[in-house]
This record gives sequence, C-alpha cells and structure tokens, in this order.
Amino acid sequence: MKSISTIREMLSSDDINVVRKCQEFVDERASLERIRGESAERRANIILSTLGASSAFLVFMASNLLGDPEKVGWIAIILYAAAALWVSRSVWYCIKSIRTQSRYRLTEESVFEVQDKNEIDAIKDFLSGKIWELQCSVQPNTERLFYVQRAQRALIVFVGILLLLGVVVIVRNYLSIQPGPCVLFFVSALGVIFWFFGDYFIEKSGIWNHGK
Repeated sequence: MKSISTIREMLSSDDINVVRKCQEFVDERASLERIRGESAERRANIILSTLGASSAFLVFMASNLLGDPEKVGWIAIILYAAAALWVSRSVWYCIKSIRTQSRYRLTEESVFEVQDKNEIDAIKDFLSGKIWELQCSVQPNTERLFYVQRAQRALIVFVGILLLLGVVVIVRNYLSIQPGPCVLFFVSALGVIFWFFGDYFIEKSGIWNHGK
C-alpha cells in the first residue's frame, strides 16, 4: 500500500481540470466502497439475528433428541451435533466480519497543512489523502465480505442439516427404518470432509463468489 507522500508525488498533472476529474473519480469510488462496507455489516447483523433464532430452536430440540438416544436414533444425534457446530461456525465468521474494519482515517487537522498553498496543490494534498484512505478501506471490506459469505454458507448448511434431520426422524418414526452402521459412518465422514474442505472447494471452484 502506497503512503500519502508517494501518492502525492504521483499526482504530477498541473491541469486543474484533470485534478478535479481525478477528485470526482476518487470520491465516487470512496462512496461505492463505503456502501460495500455498510452492506457487509448489514448482512452480518441479519445473519446474527437469524442465528439467534436458530440457537433457540436447537435448545428446544435438545430436550427431545438428547433425552433418549435409542428412541430417536444415533444418526439423528449426529445430525443434531453437526447442526450445532455449523451454527457456531456461522457465528464465528460473523464476529470476524465485524472485527475486520479499517482503523485508518484522515483527520480534520489536514486543512491546516494547506493554508499557505495554492488551489491545485491543496486539491492534490486532499486527493492524495482520499486515495490513501480508500486504499486502507478496500482490503478490510473485502475481508468482511469474505467472512460474511462464509457465514451465509454455514447458515445454509445448517438449514440443510435440519431438513435432513426432519427426514430421518420421519423415516424412523413412520417407516420404522433404522440406518445401519455403514450409513452412520458415511454421513459422519462426509460431514467431516465438508467441515474442513467445503469452503476451500467452493471458493476455489468459483461456485460461490467470495468477495475478492
């Protein structure tokens, strides 16, 4: 990332119209970047609210599923544990997205540094500061979107697990079908593989845009 002084040296044009056009462009990009950051924060807050309701639902389910494992079946217990883990993972990603924010800002004292300069030099000084501030915002906002989208994926997996859990309970209670050890092993192995490598595969393959 370039320093303010380096950026200032690169603003070499002495044409006031060119400098003003550059200023308009940077202001536009800064506005879009601010919207991008606000979008990431808003989405993280929505996910956290959804996760709060999901956690309450898991607590409600615990008394029914964990009270008598033999009655509900071990595959239901495994799916319930997986759902709880994915909720926790989504919460963790949301927290990381909120923590990842740029702490670099220009201060109002910058105006005192241009009091003895002409118009074009003053504009260049402010423009270099805006460009530097924009540079400091892009990477944190990209990381925030990265973690927000991971949190969304974890929440979608959680919902999918709950749907699968409902199917398992219905099949067991109404069709009296009990999955064998091979099915339990397969489901557990598939869950472990997706837990460790799911995000990497999805992001690497481009199935889900991860904000970069």
